[in-house]
Amino acid sequence: DDLEEECTQLVSWGIERSWLDRDLLRVLVPLALSDSAIGGEIKSTGVAQYVDILVDRLRRAGDESHSSEQLDDLARTIAGLSLSFGFMLPSLFGQNRHRAKKTALAMAENAVRDLKGSNHRESAHPAFKPTKVPLAAEP
Repeated sequence: DDLEEECTQLVSWGIERSWLDRDLLRVLVPLALSDSAIGGEIKSTGVAQYVDILVDRLRRAGDESHSSEQLDDLARTIAGLSLSFGFMLPSLFGQNRHRAKKTALAMAENAVRDLKGSNHRESAHPAFKPTKVPLAAEP
């Protein structure tokens, strides 16, 4: 399937990008824990800066049944998997990079399958409308 292939390709690229940025991330992540403004720096250096491009690529690879919100969520999932499995697990927790990548790719495939399943459930049950739980307001 084109969307699944594109998603796994983007996760693979994102993991490699996060690994290449690991020296910068090793400096920025601890600083971001005490200064939220630094979080913007992490966002601007990693895959997260490309969310709009990821959404566009996913839209071209998928079909018309996926909403912009669903594709945006999938793109942010890709960015999160990229940082977590490309930098956090190998650098902070010493997990084997190749094992981490394999796990992230499996999770990306599952995310696409879940997306397809949610579209099917929504069309099969028009009364079903998933709701998002709002996050608590930041202090």
